[in-house]
This record gives sequence, structure tokens and C-alpha cells, in this order.
Amino acid sequence: MYYLSNDKFEDCNEIHVFVAIDREAERHEPSQLQLELLEKEFITGSGRVKRIHPLIATKDLEAWFFHDLEGIYRHLQAPVDQRYMGIYPNKDRCDNRKLSALFHRHGKHYQKGRRAAGFIDSLDLELIYIQVPELQTAFEAIGALIQNQMIGSKHCDGH
Repeated sequence: MYYLSNDKFEDCNEIHVFVAIDREAERHEPSQLQLELLEKEFITGSGRVKRIHPLIATKDLEAWFFHDLEGIYRHLQAPVDQRYMGIYPNKDRCDNRKLSALFHRHGKHYQKGRRAAGFIDSLDLELIYIQVPELQTAFEAIGALIQNQMIGSKHCDGH
């Protein structure tokens, strides 16, 4: 969390951090994120970090992409007769390996991180948002922070 001490944020008196992480397990199983330890380390009475918001995906964050399977196929330029829309009925069980396999079936390579930007840009993020409660919760928290900032509080959002 080096960036929290960065001079760029020197005038911020409240920082809210959003941590996105794969659960790598079923939704009912606990996450690997040790939120209590992070809060103990970074949230102190006089500190600028006021809250750490978890954004925990079931299995992998990539599972969310399967809610727009049509967008995935469109990005892959898969022929319509090779688009099997019912192949992933339980999106929560999908992961980056299934996404990578789907890419390979259509002659492409999936790579996490910045190289996925063009792919993500081709997805219907609103469709995904509507179907992923974890995203809805995070966006509501971000919306509340923005609204508080507009009212006059001095907030800065962490990256």
C-alpha cells in the first residue's frame, strides 16, 4: 500500500480502499482475504484510511464475464453456429481456466491484467453488473462516497 503514503494523496483526509480478490471457492465458503488483518494494519484512529471495502468474487473474477457469454463470443469473433449459449449454466463455477479454454478453442489467448482491456471493453458491463451482487454492493459504496464528496466532505478513493 505504498501509494497511500504517496505525496499525490497528501491533502486527502479520508481514503477508502476497494480490494478485488478471487475467492477461489464456492460462495458459501470463506474468502482468503484477511480483511481484519488489513483493517488492523491500515485503519488507525489518526490514519487517513477510513475503510477497506472487499470485492470478493466467487471462484474467479473472470466468472463474472460469463454473464455476457454473447459478448465473449463476439470478442472472439466466433461463428454463430459455434456459440453454445447454454454451455455454462452455473456462472459461479466458471474460472479463468474455463475462459482461457474458450479463448483457445477460438484461436485466441486470454491473459489477465492490462492485456485483457480490449476484451473487457467488448463486454456488456451493465448486463454483468445486474447479475453480480458483489459488484452492485461495491458500486453502491462508491456511489455513497461520491455523494458524500459532493456534499462537501473531503474524500479520496484508493486504487
